[in-house]
Amino acid sequence: MDRADLKSIRDSLTDMPGSAFFSTWDFIVPDPWSSFSSLTCTSLGRVTALTLGPNLSGSLSPSISKLAHLTQIFIYPGLVTGPLPSRFDLLPLLILISLTRNSLTGPIPNSLSSLSNLHSLDLSYNQLSGSLPPFLTTLPRLRVLVLASNNIEEILYRLPPKSLVRFRAVSKRWNSLFNNKSFINKHLSLSRPQFIFLTQSKIYSIDIIDQTIHLRELQSSCRELNSEYGTISTCDGLLFCKYPFHWKKETALWNPWSRQVNLIKLSVDRDFTVFGLGYDNSGPQKVHKILLYYPHPEEVAIYECACHVLRYINTLEQDMYICDMSNEAKGWPHVSLNGNLYWIAYNRQTCEYFIQSFNFSNEIFKPVCLLPPFEDDHSWNEHLLAVWKGDRFSLLQQCFLTRKIGIWVTKDKADDKKEVVWINLMTLTAPNLPFLCNKMYGVSYFIYDKTLFMCCGDGISQPCIHIAKGDMCNKIQIGYGEDGWFSHCAYVPNLNSAPLEFQIE
Repeated sequence: MDRADLKSIRDSLTDMPGSAFFSTWDFIVPDPWSSFSSLTCTSLGRVTALTLGPNLSGSLSPSISKLAHLTQIFIYPGLVTGPLPSRFDLLPLLILISLTRNSLTGPIPNSLSSLSNLHSLDLSYNQLSGSLPPFLTTLPRLRVLVLASNNIEEILYRLPPKSLVRFRAVSKRWNSLFNNKSFINKHLSLSRPQFIFLTQSKIYSIDIIDQTIHLRELQSSCRELNSEYGTISTCDGLLFCKYPFHWKKETALWNPWSRQVNLIKLSVDRDFTVFGLGYDNSGPQKVHKILLYYPHPEEVAIYECACHVLRYINTLEQDMYICDMSNEAKGWPHVSLNGNLYWIAYNRQTCEYFIQSFNFSNEIFKPVCLLPPFEDDHSWNEHLLAVWKGDRFSLLQQCFLTRKIGIWVTKDKADDKKEVVWINLMTLTAPNLPFLCNKMYGVSYFIYDKTLFMCCGDGISQPCIHIAKGDMCNKIQIGYGEDGWFSHCAYVPNLNSAPLEFQIE
């Protein structure tokens, strides 16, 4: 019998002027709910469908959560205010919730995650705010989700792409929003970085939250991504997968969250090394190109992705350094920023480390700047370059003798016309910091919330995550159930689409 709970619901709501909805709700007569308007009950007096309004004011009583047989809640437009009930988990039979066009405030409660039978959720035209729970995308029967005209768009910027991809299917408005370039860029700027981890047979994402790693296997429509000895890097927010030419003459561009994988097969007759992907951004459209390198004799070529044309270029001069590609997996990777490639090179004549670049628009190699000085000048000191905040560089330097790590960032956005100014962001001194020099499978890292996150192999090449801040460093083993080769990179989840030049053949 739900009599007491219905009485509590009635006491929390009031008819607005001109409304007479509650005129039939008389709790004095025997068996009152049989005459209540817009109420459906079982023969035992258990409420299964609750419809309230229109034109009600007041708030929603927590007693709604005690109607355990409820399958539908429908509140017509009015001025109902306050938060949503917090204990939806007590209503496992709910199929429909419609509370549109009122003045409800506060967050969408996490308890909705338990409603495995929920088909339709309409909370539109209220004043809801706070965090939008990502679990909404995992409800197995949810087909209708309407949240328009709340303070939701700002929340959507902070959701992971895997949640947004699911939302595309339940809201046409959101599908259009997620394709908007401004939304994509702002979402990217607010996304939490992670690691992408590639093994001989599987691909994972690694999220680190509160000193705990969350390993998630990523599904791909392209089985070729699982090839052994491939390496991964990023370009324009997408993963760029490349393989030794004696294994296969192709590359792949991939967004793991949209599951979009596009391959490009390279029509070349030599065993080039694929150095990296970039684009000519001098025109209205990006023109993607791949930089290829052949060490003996030293030659450089450009592969134009759209027309599948290979061109040799002659801009490689004595002082233009291509890093030894045999060492790329051991800590000499390039980074891609604004369509150009950047990497750390060493001038043997001056004994100085500097950043070298290749500009895909004018197809010219160019030194960018020297690295900032750090500790002693030991030959085994480590130097790692990365992209920071999406538009500038970060630099990790480790002193081989003390293990001390310095993190530097550039003051301004990357611009070849401006002098580079380095700022020391943090110095890490934990005694258990890992030695980063000569790691068999390289080191990738990112900085988030004034904390350094590193992925690399330990002393026996077992992959680990190291989390360092100040004088503390925590090491977490990546337990993925395999031994042997792996590749990895830091990655910021996003909604970018692969360019049309990359087509699966």
